[in-house]
Amino acid sequence: MEIVNKKMTIFYICVFSVLMLLTIFAVSYSYYESQGNNEYISNYNTSFDGYNFKTYVYDVENNLNPSVSAEITDFDMYNYGTDQIVFEDTKNVVVELENIQDEAVTCTYDIAWKWADGSDYVISRTGINEFTISGTGISENNISDAPTTHVITSGRIISEPGTTESNSQYLIIKFYNLTNVDQTIHANKNYSGSIVVENVNCVMEEQSEPTYYYAFGQYAVGSYPTTITDYTTLGKGVFVRDDEPSTPDREVCIVRTEGNPGLHCFQNNNWEVEQQHVQDVFSDISCIVDSSLVDCRADDFSCFVYSYGDVSCTDYSTGEYCYVSSDGSVSC
Repeated sequence: MEIVNKKMTIFYICVFSVLMLLTIFAVSYSYYESQGNNEYISNYNTSFDGYNFKTYVYDVENNLNPSVSAEITDFDMYNYGTDQIVFEDTKNVVVELENIQDEAVTCTYDIAWKWADGSDYVISRTGINEFTISGTGISENNISDAPTTHVITSGRIISEPGTTESNSQYLIIKFYNLTNVDQTIHANKNYSGSIVVENVNCVMEEQSEPTYYYAFGQYAVGSYPTTITDYTTLGKGVFVRDDEPSTPDREVCIVRTEGNPGLHCFQNNNWEVEQQHVQDVFSDISCIVDSSLVDCRADDFSCFVYSYGDVSCTDYSTGEYCYVSSDGSVSC
């Protein structure tokens, strides 16, 4: 019996040991995988409310690597007077915004230099650029001991619904051996850190339908040649506007140059508002008003608003008109 118990004990010890080894392997694998993703693939990666914001920092060989290590020797710094670059590195920061929502997303962010823990620091000296970072559209930033994180530039990226957008920023990191400047305090030092993206702020923007203007044709988005979003290019004094193509609501618009100049639009199916609105637009004349019709006729235009929802206007200078019925049909 004692022999059996010993065998069982040995069996359980073996099983427990195997399970522990498997657990350690799994935890170690997860740890190194996550460490790799955080350090080399994306130093800022967030998914929230239907969008994914990611950053990638590439080195000169196009490898994912945000780290910089500048080893400055005594020869580099004692041999001053040559005015040369003794260290140079390049990084390409790529920001990616994937939007899977129905609204546009706008993200703002900072690209910064962050000193590594335990790194030597460049001593700040007024008017002297020794350790600098510059880039496309960015003048040289002098990077010194304080603060520990230096913002190099700020960016903004917008992604429309269902799209993925990306921005890139090229950076150059340099350490100078300056003419007639004693830099022995920087000899035999290692200045290390990384390029990071921080202070990310993303907001959703509700997208409304564009306002379409069109003249002399039944409305159809994208099919009628004069369906445009800038009424000034129509070359017409009277036309139709549509804010919501999915509904029968339309507006007849006129552009007056006398009386009450400007763009004026009158919506169908809106008798309570438009009966007074049309009188305000033609305040330079007296309109005929009754319980079912407001009739306004000036020297340049005439407009009618009906209680059952129709609206119409005529441009007297050309004889052209537009009529919008309560069901949304258009006649121009």
